[in-house]
Formats: sequence, structure tokens, C-alpha cells
Amino acid sequence: MTRLDLLQIDLTDECPLFCSHCSNSSGPQLESALRYSVVEEAVLDAAHLGCQDITLSGGEPLRYADLSRILALCRKLGMNSTIFTTGVRDKNTRLPLRGSEWEELKTLGLNTAVFSVYSGPANREFHNRIVRLRPLGMQDAFEVNELGILRARNAGIVVELQFVPSDETCHELPAIAVWAAKLGASRLHIQYPTDQGRNQHSATLVVSAGPETILRENAFALSSGSDIRIHISRLWCSKWGIESETPQRTQIIVRSDGAVSLCNACKYIVEQVRHPNIYRQALRHIWKDEKWRNAPCECATHSNRQSGQSSVAPGSSDMHTVRANDLLTSRVE
Repeated sequence: MTRLDLLQIDLTDECPLFCSHCSNSSGPQLESALRYSVVEEAVLDAAHLGCQDITLSGGEPLRYADLSRILALCRKLGMNSTIFTTGVRDKNTRLPLRGSEWEELKTLGLNTAVFSVYSGPANREFHNRIVRLRPLGMQDAFEVNELGILRARNAGIVVELQFVPSDETCHELPAIAVWAAKLGASRLHIQYPTDQGRNQHSATLVVSAGPETILRENAFALSSGSDIRIHISRLWCSKWGIESETPQRTQIIVRSDGAVSLCNACKYIVEQVRHPNIYRQALRHIWKDEKWRNAPCECATHSNRQSGQSSVAPGSSDMHTVRANDLLTSRVE
């Protein structure tokens, strides 16, 4: 049987932040999460299928009650674990995890933490406008992000950054690469701003033709020589007509409602006739379905996205009540 290279699980829709572009429409008011027993079975199945890498996302995986159990299980199975994180667990203060908490996660088996950035230090107000919620007792959301990156790295966790560009920030890529290298990040991912979730309605992060040319030129230049490893996302590679620098991996993406897809960029496209679901079917049985496993990716032609067939996460409205005094900007998408 074909080996499974990567399992990604969106553990929860809950997140201390309320980012205006969030592709999963996550936020502080949401509390939906996958049942641990189902997650455990999926991880065990993935290991049986030869999977060595697991990514835990959300929402904010730090909010997941059984995160420590999952990390310990992955360590026991010899799997490399990665979390996509804001570095924030507390929904009230929105302050970054302490260094001791990162050290505990490292002890449990966490290998890598991936943080999102939306601008460089010189344009931190743009990052703050995207994140929108204020931390208590600190300068701003940018400082929280930076401190989280440093504390995770100092705890011995590999740190990577993903830059999600926009028209306002495409030219900042070289400065972001320098900043990321100074923070000790091992890799900088250049991500594609997909039109999913809140970004589909707010168009907060959009890259038009002119800024895209600048982004492409900077990305190529940095790939040829930089103090940090650069990874260009597959969607950008496809759009720019270049071969991805990393081989296509076999993967399964599990949404927070248990639905399964083969791709992050199309996991909320609703035109599919059916979605396998780990609540109804074991992961190992889903993977054995060659017809499903070998089906073309839903986002490959972009046809559904262009016709408006994408949707927010089930039960995750793009509108939530947010206290006005918590916002870094008065605008609520």
C-alpha cells in the first residue's frame, strides 16, 4: 500500500486570537474540538501506514485539552510532531507561553513550532491590524509573536515562520527574512493567501499583479542566497510556473469536524459529493480507498474557488461578537 508521509489534524476551532484573514474562521468564542479517542486512533493508524510526521493545527492547538497526550503518543511512536501556533494559550490575557511551558512541550516530544507573520518589524502595525486582539500588559500583538518565537527556540524547539503576504507587504520579504534569521528561525515559508474562511469575505490578505511581481523577484533572490532557508508554497510555485523545491508528499488533512481531505487549500470546498470522516471510518480504511486517494486535487484547477464554492468551517461563522476594547482596530470583518 502507498505510504502516508504526513498527517495534519486541525484539533480545534478555538483560538485566543481573531485574525481577520483566518482560513479556518477560528476564534475565542468557538469551543468545538475533535474527541481525543478519535484522534488517538487516527495517529495510531497513520503510524501503521508508515507516517513519521504529524502536524497539529487548529484553531490554536495549545487550546486543545489533550495536546500533551497526543505529543507523548507521537514521541512513543517515533513520529516527528509540529504545531502551527500563535504561541498563545490564554484567551483572556493573550500573552505568550512562558519559557517553562515551551520546555514542557519539548519534553513531551514537540519537535517544531510554526508561527505566522504578516509583516516585518518596521511595519508591525499591519501585523497588529490582522491579529486585531490586544494582549494585556504588552506593547502589541507583534511583540507577543516575536517573544513566542524566541521562547520556543530557546526551549530547544525548531522554529519556522510562515509569511502570508498582501499587497502592502510583498516588498517586505527581504526584511522579514533578515528578521527571521536573527530570531533563530530555521526556515521561512512564503505562503499563498487563500480565499477561505474570513479572508474569503474580507479579502484582508490579497496579492495583485504588481506586488506579486515584487514578491516573486524577492523570493527567487532569497532562494539563491539568504541567511535562512526559504520555502515557496506549492500554490505559488504552480502560479509562477516553477517546480516545487520539495517533492509532493502523500498526506491526509483532518478538519476539526473529522472530515478528511488531501489538501489544505481545498479542505473547505463544499462541492465534493462526499467527505470521508474519521468519526465514521477509520483512517487506515480511508487511506486504502485508492479511488479517493488518487483523485485529482480539488484546488488544482481553481475552478471551485473562482465560482465561489469554498466555505468557512462548519459551524464557524465569519461573524462573532468581540469586545470593542479588545480590538487593535475598530474594524471587525
